[in-house]
Amino acid sequence: MPVCLTPTPRTWSQADVTDAFRIAAQLGSWVSISDPIDWEYVIERWLLHEGLDCNRGSKIREASLWQTHLIREHKLNLFLQIDPYPTPRTGTLGSKLPILHAGATFASPLIRNAYRQEVLNRVEWYKPQMLCLAMEINSYAAENPGDFENFVTTFGEVKGAVAARFGADAPLMFTSVQWEQLQTQPGGWSVLERLMAVQDAVGVSTYPHIRVYAPRWIPDDYYSRFRAHAHKPFVFAELGWPTRFLGGSEAGQAAFVQRFGELTRGMNVLCANWIALHDGAYGPPFDSMGLFRADGVPKPALASWKSLAQSRDREGAVR
Repeated sequence: MPVCLTPTPRTWSQADVTDAFRIAAQLGSWVSISDPIDWEYVIERWLLHEGLDCNRGSKIREASLWQTHLIREHKLNLFLQIDPYPTPRTGTLGSKLPILHAGATFASPLIRNAYRQEVLNRVEWYKPQMLCLAMEINSYAAENPGDFENFVTTFGEVKGAVAARFGADAPLMFTSVQWEQLQTQPGGWSVLERLMAVQDAVGVSTYPHIRVYAPRWIPDDYYSRFRAHAHKPFVFAELGWPTRFLGGSEAGQAAFVQRFGELTRGMNVLCANWIALHDGAYGPPFDSMGLFRADGVPKPALASWKSLAQSRDREGAVR
């Protein structure tokens, strides 16, 4: 099971971002970057260019240049997340759109075309090996059941376009589901099973502290029960455990990393992405999920994460 890190820096200065990628490269060969869609900008460019190559002068392209430079410099593999709905991942798609398009859904040709072109652009820029086109899509399906099938067909169109453009260099493509929500979501398993028809892997985001107080209380089949509904490899697109939330502690975080290794042993896991390298990049409870404190001091979970990577290497996985 290759391990992956989201290289959140101590601060967002260029020096600290550079250092975060350096540390991530020392801990493994994968990093994850989240680059959600800015719909106002994407729709404007689509309407202006009618689907032509929009790379020139793109502010999104310019923002990606330093990250792609660091990825190439450290010879890292990339797991890229391109969310069609920026955080918070709640509400309708229309609530994320410019006011002139606020009623649009994934059935809209404008949305489908603009999204397809933007994904093609970003695959060209970043050259990821894995690509998630919607994080926690079951949350969207729960709030917008009438638009979920429109998203699934949009995903299929975008995936086909990426495969046609990039051929053998096309990334593995999938969505993710929020595991703690899915277990109690009415119709949640049908959402997952519908996705199986179109995606290459099963993406999962998981934060078990939502359900249990301590890692030792996580049931033995907590993740393996997925296999009754999903017949494809797994990617843990987000996982973490806080050290300052609902009784969280640094010892508890380290214990979760160890427990995660036990719970996923024997599963076909392509990649497991820890949500943060350093504390402080996100709001609570994610702000204390880093493997380093905000001042750069490593937490005990860092040693547990290294041990997990090494143990899976010995089992025959290639990081």
